Amino acid sequence: MFRNGKAPNVRDISVGKIYEYLGPEISEGILGFHSFTGCDKTSRFYGKSKTELYKTFSNSHIEDLSAFIHLGQDTNIPSGDVIEGLHRFIIKAYLKQASVRITTIAELRTTKKVLKTFLQL
Repeated sequence: MFRNGKAPNVRDISVGKIYEYLGPEISEGILGFHSFTGCDKTSRFYGKSKTELYKTFSNSHIEDLSAFIHLGQDTNIPSGDVIEGLHRFIIKAYLKQASVRITTIAELRTTKKVLKTFLQL
């Protein structure tokens, strides 16, 4: 439990119930997700709200969630697998066209520029 608010509007929130609702993978990855997507000390992703990014996060496969789990638990420099998982998350967050196959952030940038150019014609 944790207590939130100021008197007279104080409420107790059950962390256990939130954990049960979200499930173990999302619950364990939420700290890494929060720090990666913008918090008090980091800026946010351009054009993406925390809510939009959370939808992508909560719909991710366990392989991608594991990147956030490790990011939130490990104080060392992220491994290559963690960085690859974070790259996949960014690609999913920015590219909504399922028919386009993108595997790197550089490809995502190029594709977004091309799509933007075609949409302006």
